[in-house]
Amino acid sequence: MSVPFALSSAVAYGFGDFVGGLAARKTPVLRVTAVAQLAGLVVLLPATLLVPGQISVAAFGFGAVAGVGGMLGLLLY
Repeated sequence: MSVPFALSSAVAYGFGDFVGGLAARKTPVLRVTAVAQLAGLVVLLPATLLVPGQISVAAFGFGAVAGVGGMLGLLLY
């Protein structure tokens, strides 16, 4: 089961990296990064319904910090 997850993750990351680079040529980088993060939120939010467990304030906080850190990493890159 890990191979399909790894393959789909690699394809999604590669596609996003390629399309993000193309979009950054014509659009400000901050806007491209914000749209990419919002698109990820739109895709992952419904996916949380498929994963067992409970949402806690601590888990939400860690996720928010990780998301901001990832976005800052992309901006600094």
